[in-house]
Amino acid sequence: MAAEKRKPGYAPDRGRGDTPGLLWLFFGFTGRIARQSYALSILFQFILFCLCIYWAVAAGDDQSRLTLAGFAFIGVAFFNLWSGIALSVKRLNDLNLPWPLAMLIFVPAVNVLMILFLAVRESHPETTRHGPPPFGSSEDGGMSEDISDKPPPGSSRFGR
Repeated sequence: MAAEKRKPGYAPDRGRGDTPGLLWLFFGFTGRIARQSYALSILFQFILFCLCIYWAVAAGDDQSRLTLAGFAFIGVAFFNLWSGIALSVKRLNDLNLPWPLAMLIFVPAVNVLMILFLAVRESHPETTRHGPPPFGSSEDGGMSEDISDKPPPGSSRFGR
């Protein structure tokens, strides 16, 4: 049996079908994600950042707790940096815009506008070279006729 061609942005088959996982969501650069998935992922990153700040403030004068909070902050900073770029690239893929625009998240003041733009703009309705729309086609409003817990064919669980 010939191996099927993998869809861009989808995790290899691990017994769960052809759906992407959280590693792909936060660390992969291929495929498309919808605006709701992007906004929730950015919110998750913000919460992690706030927790690190809280741990540093709560540590007070305790050097061991302050050191641990510092290492946690460095880890969260690298996670947020990598995943912020990956999420922005996938969101730009979804909007059918060039991926180098993701570098605008490094420009102060422009980064907030860029994140808001990516979180608000609707998905490109047609299938692009990056894959099908994140959660079905726009003809049915992203909703399929059958009511099931599975997403429509050609979409992902990180849909809109």
